[in-house]
Amino acid sequence: MEGLEPPCLAALDPKSSASTNFATSAKVIIRDKLFIFAYILIYLKIFRSIQKCNHY
Repeated sequence: MEGLEPPCLAALDPKSSASTNFATSAKVIIRDKLFIFAYILIYLKIFRSIQKCNHY
């Protein structure tokens, strides 16, 4: 039957969508590593201040 098929939707270019997904993943990984690094720095700062208070 002719004329009953849905219009063809343009698909995303596989290269550009894969590139976008990789860039997004890389941003998330970098953001997570920065958060972990910040938490470690805060922990060390608190730990050192506690050690100074307990040191006679």
